[in-house]
This record gives sequence, structure tokens and C-alpha cells, in this order.
Amino acid sequence: MDKVFKALADSTRRGLLDSLRRENGQTLGRLCAGLNMARQSATQHLAVLEDANLISTVRRGREKLHYLNPVPIHDIHQRWIASFEEPRLRTLDSIKRQAEDHDMTTEKPTFVYVTYIHSTPEQVWHALTDADLTADFWGHSNVSDWQPGSPWEHRRTDGSNKADAGGTIIESTPPTRLVLTFGDPPTPHPTTPPPDRQEDEAGRSAETGEPAEARRPDEARRPGETLHVKEASQADEGVRPGKTLHAEEASQADQAGRPGMAAQAGQEGDRHPQSPLASLVTFSIEPYHDIVRLTVTHENLSGEDLEAASAGWPAVLANLKSLLETGHTLPQPPWEMHADLTAKYLAATDPA
Repeated sequence: MDKVFKALADSTRRGLLDSLRRENGQTLGRLCAGLNMARQSATQHLAVLEDANLISTVRRGREKLHYLNPVPIHDIHQRWIASFEEPRLRTLDSIKRQAEDHDMTTEKPTFVYVTYIHSTPEQVWHALTDADLTADFWGHSNVSDWQPGSPWEHRRTDGSNKADAGGTIIESTPPTRLVLTFGDPPTPHPTTPPPDRQEDEAGRSAETGEPAEARRPDEARRPGETLHVKEASQADEGVRPGKTLHAEEASQADQAGRPGMAAQAGQEGDRHPQSPLASLVTFSIEPYHDIVRLTVTHENLSGEDLEAASAGWPAVLANLKSLLETGHTLPQPPWEMHADLTAKYLAATDPA
């Protein structure tokens, strides 16, 4: 074993082994062609390798052919590598290679988060696309008709009805897959009337003319009222354009820093959701017996965007999981733990 380590300690001898690994059975002349040294020096290096049993030679007429012998290297592997849990070493090597490959590319990073929920695909889909439910677990109302090509908005629930973000629906396949761009909100949004025209003084809906108390359960929620999962499954599964959205008032500091606030104003370039700079979010919903695996993939993120997504998505999806499994969100909004990111993105959306 000592002779093997001694032979491998020299870079020239390792180079000779690499050459034989690429093309076995080379003559001395061919091996020397790739070395910047005299033929006699190369012969001495080959003698050390042969003494360590790392190469073997065969004579054919006047030629001497050199062959790589992997047995001693395999013995080293068995003695020094296999006992140290090779699967873990392979995993670490894979991580190292991916990190090095990523550094050599210009592609923007991708964030992936997976969670398992005791629910059904239909309930998870409804929670992701219902304006009232997203207001409960996300702190923003996600408003759209959720049809491919349609715009969507990520609106505040503080009464301002301001959209902090938005984009375009790329793919919508209920209840298993939803793909959308995430960037600045689309402007203008002609399908949504101003808040002061949503409901008249007599308490009648400006959209239907019906008294507010006559509306269906999902339309008549009082500010701050919780819509439980059972009620949600019976509610209207679409968000009609112009629907009035009410929720418990929240401070301005609670309206930024959610996941996906990754593509906010104030960054260089046009972050319109249909531009190449807009990020892309994919929700994948996979059923398995009584549970659902929800995978969120957020692509085309800058460094700051990746930081925001890494803090925001786990917080919002934890709130979603709690709502679907218990009927209640977490006692405190989990994104409040990232107050610094909240302040940063609040400044980006409210520069004044």
C-alpha cells in the first residue's frame, strides 16, 4: 500500500495513469509524446508505477505495451472510502458539482419547496385560487379568473385594494397544476371597478344589485371572519371580475415581504410580468391516498429575490397547511419573523 501512495503522490505519474485510462496499451513513445521531459525520465516514472503494480507491461515483438492495473486503486477505495459511507460521499460530491456548475452559468437560480398536507387536491387548489382564502393565509388576496392568458393581482387587504404584485396565468389545470408569472401587477386592470363603487350606500352589490345579505356565503363574509375548509369547499370556486374583497385590516408593514414579492418595483429593468425578467411560479398538486404533496417552484430569481422567496414561501405554505388541516391559520403571521425583508419590499412598493 505504501508503494501505491508513493507512486500516486507525483503529478507526472498520475498523468501517465490518466493517459492509460483514456487509451490503454500505449507504447513508451506514445506515452512520452504527452510529457515535457526526456524519455529516460519517463521510463523512471513508469518503473515506479510498475513496482507499485499500478501498471503492467506486455511485450509484442520489439514494442512494450503499458496497461493500467486498477486493482491497487480499488483496494484503496475499499480500505479508505467504502467504510466512510459511500452514499453520503456521493451526495456531497453531487452537491459540490452542482454548486460549481451553477457558478459557471449565467442562469438565475430556482427555489423549490415541497410540503405535505392532509387535504384533497380540490381543497388545495381552491385555497390557492380563492381571493378570501388567500387573504387569510397569505395576507394578500390573489384575484383572477385563473384562465390561461388572464392577468392576476396580489392585492393588499388593508382596504387600499392596492396590488403589490401580479402577472399572467400561463397554465391552469385544476386541480393539479398552476403556472403563472410573478412580477409587477398588470396595469390597467379594466375588469375591476374602484373600491368606492363596489357597494352602494344601501348595502347593495354594484355588481349584481342584490342586497349584501342575500349573497352566497363566500360573498357575504364579514371583515375578519374566518372561512373554514368545509365552507370553502362549498363556496364559489371562481373569483369573478369585480368581486368585492373584504378582510381584517392590517398594518402596512404586514403587507409586504410575502413569498413572490421577489419581483418588485425598484429593481433595474422592466419587471412587467410578461417581460423576460419576470419570475415564474409553478404549483404542482399531487394526491397520495389521504394527503397531498404540494410543490412550489419559483424560477428566474435574482440574488435578492431568492433571499425573499426562501424566507417567504415556507412561511405562507405553513399558514396554508395549518388552515387546511385545522381550519385556522397560525396564531401569528410567520412572515413577521422576517421584518427586515418586509421593510425592504415595503419601501420598494411604496417609494413615497
